Amino acid sequence: MARLLTEAAGRGVAPCYTSQLLAAFPDTQIGKSVAHQPLLHPLTERELDVLRLLPTGQTGPQIADQLFLANNTIKTHMRNIYSKLNVNNRAQAIKSAQALDLIP
Repeated sequence: MARLLTEAAGRGVAPCYTSQLLAAFPDTQIGKSVAHQPLLHPLTERELDVLRLLPTGQTGPQIADQLFLANNTIKTHMRNIYSKLNVNNRAQAIKSAQALDLIP
């Protein structure tokens, strides 16, 4: 069930509801990463994947290659990350994510 909920969250299906349901699975890494975000609109699992790669200094196309996604998809994820973290650039996103313990 946690896997299905994670897929739904990753696709942006009812993010608030799916994160609440995922919170019922606290022993899973999935439940910890999506459900315990102190954000009004939690990041999806895929947005977290992109966010985790930001501190590496990779470019958007390099991140796209690593995650086997199109560059435009990465741009969309970045736009969503910036919006959800209420930031305007990569450095601010990294700093905000670190402050929220979303990334080390």
